[in-house]
Formats: sequence, structure tokens, C-alpha cells
Amino acid sequence: PLIEEPPPRKAAVRITSFSSSKNHNTEIVKNGEITYHAGGWKSVKMTWETPPSLALLVVRLGASPALQASVSALVAWLRTVHVAVCMEAQSVGSIKDVTSLEELMQERDSNDPASIVDFTITIGGDGTVLHAASLFKRSCP
Repeated sequence: PLIEEPPPRKAAVRITSFSSSKNHNTEIVKNGEITYHAGGWKSVKMTWETPPSLALLVVRLGASPALQASVSALVAWLRTVHVAVCMEAQSVGSIKDVTSLEELMQERDSNDPASIVDFTITIGGDGTVLHAASLFKRSCP
């Protein structure tokens, strides 16, 4: 199998905002939930506290050989940095080294991709982003 064993836990990420006028950091994500900071942000910083191990790739491959080649190159690069990739079953097609999201969820006895996916990559337009968001019960990683 492409993903030999489930990681012990999802990768931890810290997202903070920094306001130079107040000269302090405010944590945006707490206990897995995104909080709102009304102070306005000059910049937002995301830091992986533990390395990610699984990415969900959402893309409408269609018949474009150039897009398939680009997606294959992206998957190959992610594998070099030790990130496994899953896609929806209907999108896997001819892309090598990719696991079906549905298969993976069944193997890990999960009904929400957010419990196993560390981050999501979308390639496409607004519809692709909306579709990716619709796959998750709460927030989309």
C-alpha cells in the first residue's frame, strides 16, 4: 500500500496573527477550531508543530494531458518530502502513488476526512474550492 500505516496523530499546526501596533501574537486556531480576532491582522503565520503526513488533492483532471502531468509532478514532489497524497476515487485515474480518500477513510474507520487529512490542495477555480470544502463536516484543513 502507498500509506503503510496510519500516522500516530494528525500533524499539529499553529496559526497566529501578528499586529505590529500591539506588538503581540494572537492564536487563531485553538483546539482545532478557528477563532476570530477582531483586532485586524497585519500578517498571519502558519507553523507546523509536527510535520504533515497526508495531503488531500482536489482537482478535476478532465482530458488535459498537461494538467495530468502537472498533478503527477506535484504528487511526486510531495512524496519526496514524505507527504502521502489521497484524492477522491473518481479523480485518481492514471495518477501514480495516490490513495483513494474513500478507501483511506474506510481503512481508518473515519467518516470525516478532517480527522485524517493534514492539509488540502485544490487545483481549479471557485467550484473546485467549494467542492473541497463540501467534503468536510466542519472546517477544511
